[in-house]
Amino acid sequence: MKFYKYPSLTNHYAIMNKKCIDMDNYYIATEKIHGSNMSIVVDKDRNINYGKRTAFLTKEEQNQVPWHTIVDYAHENKSTILKWFETVCDYAKEHGTIEQVIFFGELFGEKTVKGSGAYVANSNNEREIRFFDIHVVFSDDKRLVLSYDKMVDIIGGNKTAPVLRGGPLRELILTTTELNSELGDCLAEGQVYRPKDEYMLIPDNLGHVNSPVVKHKYDAWLEKKNIKTNHNMNYTADEIKASVAIESRITRQRLLNILSHGEIDPIDQNTGLFIKTMSNDIKDEISREEPELANASNKLIKKYGGQIAKLYRNYMEEI
Repeated sequence: MKFYKYPSLTNHYAIMNKKCIDMDNYYIATEKIHGSNMSIVVDKDRNINYGKRTAFLTKEEQNQVPWHTIVDYAHENKSTILKWFETVCDYAKEHGTIEQVIFFGELFGEKTVKGSGAYVANSNNEREIRFFDIHVVFSDDKRLVLSYDKMVDIIGGNKTAPVLRGGPLRELILTTTELNSELGDCLAEGQVYRPKDEYMLIPDNLGHVNSPVVKHKYDAWLEKKNIKTNHNMNYTADEIKASVAIESRITRQRLLNILSHGEIDPIDQNTGLFIKTMSNDIKDEISREEPELANASNKLIKKYGGQIAKLYRNYMEEI
């Protein structure tokens, strides 16, 4: 069984750099839930495994809060999950030899991520899983992503991320308003725009895929801020732009998002690890959204370790 990370999504303000996104294509908007990305994976031999955003859960993590919720859910609903798997395989088998099926979802509620206290699940001292995608992995490493309607047919509407509206992607972006969550008395984190119809993810030579899915975070959840241009006379024009691109992404919300992945325990001993993780996250986003600045930002990112460390230390003082 192979772990597949959910593909990185394009921010709504950076879609012009993505050739795989058709602004006139019909999309649906679902609620972006403030939680931790997770997955339940079933392979061709009917083995089941459980993942967080970056890897399968270790044996130790499977017994830890909040991750044990995924394992408990899979154990309690094993027969149902295997039925989902069989239905997916029966539907997708014409596309090739199926290696595994991935049910991607969001784990949210009590003791998942900071700032999610107004969901109904939190009020009930519970955690909940809502699924938002089903990926079918074939022997050639291509991935079929089922349509949202097909996912609902298989899993059920009460187990999937709430659908808010639909229309051409261009229209969805231009008419977005900040809405309260369908899952509690709080502002939603944002909206996720995905094609209405199923589509295929085809890896490049490095195994990377370009996803047509777009995220539109509301202002309170944005991981980017506006800053003044750096006029350092020792920098080239590209280096000045790159420094702005880096510094605009050193934000508290990005910190919270990184910590929500569950990879880093916010303690002093992990300061270096956090600096490295946030630096890589920023570099990856710039390479996707402003690729012409990638080389310059890769050279300059180390100069911002102090700012990242300060952000991290301020957060630890708060908690």
